[in-house]
Amino acid sequence: MVRRLDGANVYAALKRLTLLSNLFEVRRVSKNLREEMPETAAFIDRLRQTFGAESINRQIRAGMNGQPTFYAKENGHEIGTKWIKGKDDAAN
Repeated sequence: MVRRLDGANVYAALKRLTLLSNLFEVRRVSKNLREEMPETAAFIDRLRQTFGAESINRQIRAGMNGQPTFYAKENGHEIGTKWIKGKDDAAN
């Protein structure tokens, strides 16, 4: 089956490629950081068991992509995006 190449098809293909790339990046980083950040890795493993791997992986990917949904710091290593309390926060 040959699909006509239009903007929607190109966009969909690029989106799938980006998602696969992000997933690969999370897995690649996880393997390296698992040894360097063992407490964080253990905590993430417990979260995955409790809430499901897909849900937790989605939040980690978002944090790795600049959204303040995931941040970890251990043994001098930092990954994810810090949440910065701002003037618009309801918790003021």
